[in-house]
Amino acid sequence: DKVLVGKKPTGTLLISDLHPGRNLYLLGTGTGLAPWLSVIKDPETYERFDKVILTQGVRFVQDLAYRDYFERELPQHEFLGDILREKLLYYPAVTREAFANQGRLTELMADGRMQQTLGLPPLDPANDRFMICGSPQMLADLR
Repeated sequence: DKVLVGKKPTGTLLISDLHPGRNLYLLGTGTGLAPWLSVIKDPETYERFDKVILTQGVRFVQDLAYRDYFERELPQHEFLGDILREKLLYYPAVTREAFANQGRLTELMADGRMQQTLGLPPLDPANDRFMICGSPQMLADLR
């Protein structure tokens, strides 16, 4: 499959625009995490996908904005908590200091470390869907 990268930011943030699949990977680096905040709170997301994998790639641990929210607060959400605990997987990664998931998101996916850590099968175009928002370098790496 090809990834098309344009000169200006464009795209869709609508789950309904994606082909059906089992797993939805939300890849975000830096501030590219912001669009996923609404996607992960949309009940339709969990009706369409068995697992939703929210990834966050940053340089330093201190840059993991919302980490506590994803790991502690969101699973206790009054209305969505049960389904989030069952279907949402959060995968933070850090590139410039020691961390459990150390490296670029693209490398961690390509060599299977991300999927292994999360207990998921290897990436499969027949079952996996991706939404991407992040640095130009990540977009280039995904080509």
